[in-house]
Amino acid sequence: MGFKIERMEQFLRPMTHDKRQSVEKLALVIRSGVEGIIKQHLGSEFIDQIFNLYTEKLIESELFSSANYVPMFDLFIFLKRI
Repeated sequence: MGFKIERMEQFLRPMTHDKRQSVEKLALVIRSGVEGIIKQHLGSEFIDQIFNLYTEKLIESELFSSANYVPMFDLFIFLKRI
């Protein structure tokens, strides 16, 4: 049994006017993907501190102010079981 892609669309999510808020959302998305791996290797004692520092470093960086910055996007994929 497999799946067929019936429809796929990309929805752009440009940064809000509040850089901090946009960067914090991005950091949460990244945290949700890698938190388990970090906890497994380093333990959970420092996880909040690690991601708070990571968020502050992102905010300080010029990445999101750059003209080359590509906004985040959501990907919608409609699958049909075949």
